[in-house]
Amino acid sequence: MPSHGSLTKAGKVMKASLEAHGFRSIEDLARWRKEHHKKNPTPRIKRRKKYTKLTCKKHL
Repeated sequence: MPSHGSLTKAGKVMKASLEAHGFRSIEDLARWRKEHHKKNPTPRIKRRKKYTKLTCKKHL
């Protein structure tokens, strides 16, 4: 049984990049993810609110 996505071009690229990072398969990556990121797999980037005229007034 072939590993996930090994038939498509994108799958080949992904597999190559996985191997470049030292993972044997998607499952390997998934296992690593599980070990390293327990609750927050992708932390969201909190963007600061852009200054509006209203919030700028206190700086004037």
